[in-house]
Amino acid sequence: MTRTPFRSGTRVRLTQDFNGFLWDENIASERDEPESNGGPVSYPAGTVGTVMLHPQGEEEYMVQLDYQKMTLAARFSKLERIRGYTRVIPDGDGGVRIQQLFGYLDAVRLRQDLTCEGRTYKAGSIGRIHSLNRRLPPVQVMEESWRTGVYDMFLNDHGERSYFSVHGSALQLASDFT
Repeated sequence: MTRTPFRSGTRVRLTQDFNGFLWDENIASERDEPESNGGPVSYPAGTVGTVMLHPQGEEEYMVQLDYQKMTLAARFSKLERIRGYTRVIPDGDGGVRIQQLFGYLDAVRLRQDLTCEGRTYKAGSIGRIHSLNRRLPPVQVMEESWRTGVYDMFLNDHGERSYFSVHGSALQLASDFT
């Protein structure tokens, strides 16, 4: 069975440890080439990122690691697709910015402590993307969330149900941890 190639914006995870060398200040490859500009770089299996580009004719995909400056030139055989969607946005200076997009009922974790209406929810708390507006269909609610970057979330914290809105940058797919 053959695997489908990845496109820009595909969420991926390393299936094996990555051990390579710096090509550039923020780009590492597993090729041991004389033009390497720096020392060894390693990342454990399970490291998560987003495919930025796949150079024509190359086996490696350029993978931007989540919340790090490092980009890996990782072989297709060491990557697996994970659930989740992203939007790749050109920044105007030749670079890109990645915006995580969540779907209706996606299980998410808080990246950091969050205080809302006098309560503090701890980083790592798991909840679900869920609409606070029961009059709109979920598709319409999600389109608005993708446009604004703000998501309605349901959290069951020690038996107490909480609904609140949170910016997408404060969330991460719970599946990124499995």
